[in-house]
Amino acid sequence: MTTIRLKLPSNLYRPWKPLYHQRSKKQKDPPAPYTPLEQQLYDHAKIKFDQRVNILRSIFAKEGQSLSTKSRFAQLQLKAEEQEFKQLINMVKQENERLLTMRRNDERLALEEEENIRSQILNILSEKQFNEHINIEEEVKQIKTESRSWVNPNDLIREIERMLNEKHDYNFSIDLAGIKRTHLGKEIVDQNKTNFLYVSIDLIILLNYNKKEEASSSDDDNEPIRVPIQLKIEFVNSIMFRQWTLAKKLCHFVLMYEPNNSEAKQFAPLIDYMLEKEQSSSSSDDDDDDSSDDDSSENSRSSDSSSNEEKKQNDTIQIQTSKPINASLSNKCPYHK
Repeated sequence: MTTIRLKLPSNLYRPWKPLYHQRSKKQKDPPAPYTPLEQQLYDHAKIKFDQRVNILRSIFAKEGQSLSTKSRFAQLQLKAEEQEFKQLINMVKQENERLLTMRRNDERLALEEEENIRSQILNILSEKQFNEHINIEEEVKQIKTESRSWVNPNDLIREIERMLNEKHDYNFSIDLAGIKRTHLGKEIVDQNKTNFLYVSIDLIILLNYNKKEEASSSDDDNEPIRVPIQLKIEFVNSIMFRQWTLAKKLCHFVLMYEPNNSEAKQFAPLIDYMLEKEQSSSSSDDDDDDSSDDDSSENSRSSDSSSNEEKKQNDTIQIQTSKPINASLSNKCPYHK
């Protein structure tokens, strides 16, 4: 059971008299009603709750009126909401278009930068290729001029004698791998290595290119086949540097292209003669080595026999010595007429 405490005004309120002033029980005032703290809190919360519920009921009633489609207020509110929705959609579209234009501009600038870089790289490469092409053309022109100035076709006999009599220093000669192949004007021969023909890559490319041109062209079938310039240059270089084995093989190639080539026919007997001379000199050197070994063994046995054998060896060496280089070509080459 709950007790309700009444609020008395200040004029009617007076404090309770102490017990020792009371002389009889009839004069005692009734005790004030007591409400616990929990009840007070509950009452205060209930009052607040009722206030909020009333506010919500009023709000729901207004919203119910606005949601009814028949009312004029609802129609106006719907129109306002539609206009606001359209405005928001237009704002979103404008923002999307602005962002799209920005992205396209950024992509266009990036592509322009890439194209500029590519164009610069292509220009640099084209300049390098053009310069390389010019350098190659200059080298070809220089080789042509040098090949023309090497040999005078009007006086081949004199040119051959001049090349044979000239003394060149071949200590600087190296191959494509950078290995030195000459010493004091003589070629260093590797005994373990077989003597193959070395043909440059440019020569192979020229030969293949000429074959392709011959196969593809139908109008030029009747024209005579000419020797490539590079092959002629290699042939002349081999004769100048006295590489007779290589010269013989290149001469064979030249005659395969042009069987009636005058230069190859003129140099062919000279090449054969020089090869025979080298073979004879190498065989004589071997004989000298064998005879020197025999002399050393016989000298240990007896001094008289060694002196006689040395005289015989000197006689044989004088017989086997070749003719001087400065002799005329008719005396050198028995095949030359």
